Amino acid sequence: SLRSQFRSRRRPGSQISHSLKILGLRKLPDAEELRKCYLEQVKKVHPDRPGGDLESFKTLAEAYSILEEFFARLDSGKSKIRTR
Repeated sequence: SLRSQFRSRRRPGSQISHSLKILGLRKLPDAEELRKCYLEQVKKVHPDRPGGDLESFKTLAEAYSILEEFFARLDSGKSKIRTR
């Protein structure tokens, strides 16, 4: 299953590209686009909705979490860069 693929130790870049595919994105979006796409996808599979799927919901949430963490690391890395 997709969920078990996340648990395996993968290269960080590979995990990010896999997360993008799960969310239906072809390229790395900005943070707002990522959030919008995630919310659209989650609404379709939310377990409280008719036809909802808990496993798909968890998979999307985990993919979003990985990408959100990636953006946070990018932002923190930018603040650590020294300017002369």
